[in-house]
Amino acid sequence: MASRALARVAAGPDDYLHFYSTLLQEVDQPVILHWLGTMFDPALAGYWGSDDVAAATETFLSLIRDDADKVDGVKVSLLDASHEVALRAVLPEGVRLYTGDDFNYPELIDGDGSHHSDALLGIFAAIYPAASVALQHFDAGKAAEARAILDSTRELGKHIFSPHVLLQDRDRLYVLAQRQAARLPDGGRPALRPLRLPPGQDLRTGRPGRAAEGSCARRVPDVRLPAHQRSGSMTLNLGPSPFSRLSINSATTKKWTLAQVVDGCVNAGIPSIGPWRDRVEEAGLDKAAKLIKDAGLRVSSLCRGGFLTAANAEGQAAALADNRAAILEAAALNTRELFLVVGGLAPAERDGWLPASASPTASPTLFRSPPRTGSGWCSNRCTRCTRLTVP
Repeated sequence: MASRALARVAAGPDDYLHFYSTLLQEVDQPVILHWLGTMFDPALAGYWGSDDVAAATETFLSLIRDDADKVDGVKVSLLDASHEVALRAVLPEGVRLYTGDDFNYPELIDGDGSHHSDALLGIFAAIYPAASVALQHFDAGKAAEARAILDSTRELGKHIFSPHVLLQDRDRLYVLAQRQAARLPDGGRPALRPLRLPPGQDLRTGRPGRAAEGSCARRVPDVRLPAHQRSGSMTLNLGPSPFSRLSINSATTKKWTLAQVVDGCVNAGIPSIGPWRDRVEEAGLDKAAKLIKDAGLRVSSLCRGGFLTAANAEGQAAALADNRAAILEAAALNTRELFLVVGGLAPAERDGWLPASASPTASPTLFRSPPRTGSGWCSNRCTRCTRLTVP
């Protein structure tokens, strides 16, 4: 990282070369050198011993050539695409260029056919879903699709970093992105506090009654602000969703209500939810089913039934009644999977194996005439999971 202290005391290029060469001799693995421009921090004026960018670049290259085996790559944050293209073309073989250009990153990452820049960007903190999909497209050889995704985020990058890029200096992008799009003072003022969890409904996917499929283009606010402070929104074309087979079990977000879990899934573009029965009960079965359906989510499973280990007839009857209710709840939520936890011991048992009388396969009262719901069961016994299909 560029050093303000060095910028204050260095008398010329030789001081920079001596300082960095000494540091590089002490590293035990290749490092990334970051050239941060004055548009991000005015205190770094004259870095590498000159205010002339061409002269500073020669000093920078001299250092890299002398210690190329110690340098994995260089990050350049000058917001000058032509300079970056020229620099990466003359870097020693094996030294990568990591772009820090939050304005011109789509074409720099895409490359010119001979060279490309790798991404190490502040803007990616604001567009991480789009960036993730784009980089996966690049890896798969789908450069055109990747470029289209990154191009769709360019205006957001310009909005965040111009003309107030100096605000990034102390607290980085996650603070800057919460500022209002207005004339702002220097970065010394306190930032707006982050949005509290769980997230609000800033990102919406899908349509009422069905989950989003295919493209996961979204309308997202230009900055994360309360609704009354937002100046508008823009469309990010994220391409095919990387979460198409992902479901969130509500136990993962144990402190959230069902409504908050649903909201969190929608905000993150996660198409499925696996609620627990206690959260469904809190919301009410009909309300829970409507909430999930209206959000466009699929119910992947319902947790949980089972606990068929009662030692007496009264306890067994209560357990069977509860499991029948769970089957009906699964049907109401339109899921084909119901998890039954059937492991454990009856109070008088000391054997490490579940008594045969407690196994669901030995409970014809429960499974003899199941409601015609189309649901299935997943039965957990110790560490083994078996799916039981309803006739």
